[in-house]
Amino acid sequence: MDINQRIDLIRSDRWIAFDRAAIVLNRLISLMEMPRQSRMPGLMVYGSSGIGKTMVAKRMESLYPSQYASDICVTRTPILLLQAPPAPDERRFYQHILASIGAPMWGRHTVSELEVRALSHLRDMDLKMIMIDEVHNLLAGSYREQRRFLNMLRFLANDLCASLVVFGVNEAVDAIRGDEQLAQRLDEHFLPL
Repeated sequence: MDINQRIDLIRSDRWIAFDRAAIVLNRLISLMEMPRQSRMPGLMVYGSSGIGKTMVAKRMESLYPSQYASDICVTRTPILLLQAPPAPDERRFYQHILASIGAPMWGRHTVSELEVRALSHLRDMDLKMIMIDEVHNLLAGSYREQRRFLNMLRFLANDLCASLVVFGVNEAVDAIRGDEQLAQRLDEHFLPL
C-alpha cells in the first residue's frame, strides 16, 4: 500500500463499535428480522450532535446492501437511508426518495403524483426499513407543516409495512412527540456523550 492510499484510509470514515452504538445496531437488526405486520415497530435514536448517530445509520445500511435479482430484473433494497429535508416539505421529501433510488424525474408533479410514484418504486424494492437522519429538521416548519410531515412518515411506514427509524439531536424527541400515534410506535433510544 503506497503512502497516498494509507493517508486516504486514515482520513476515511471508520466504524467504532462503542457499547451504546452496538446496542442500537442490535435493536435495528432485530427490527429487520421481524415478520411484516400492519404496524411495524420503529425506533427513534437521539443525542447530541457528533455522537455517532449517522455512523450507526450508515453501518446498518452497509449490513443490508441492495441486491439485483436478475431473474425478475428488480433491485431489492431492504433499507432506505435518507436525510430529512431542511424543513418539513412533502414534495422535497418524495423527490429526494425518487432521486436516491435512481427513479427518473421529469416535469412538475403534484405531491400526490410523487407519492404514488415513490410508493410504487419502494414496494418493488421490497423495502423493510426506512431510516431518516436529521429528523429534527422538521422543527423548522410551522406546526401545520410538522403535522403533515409526521402524517406522511406514518403513512409511508403503514403502507409499506416497513419499520421507521429516525435519528436526530435531542430536539428530535419534541418533533416526533408532536404526533402521538407515531410516538407510540417508535421506541426511544438516547445516545449519551
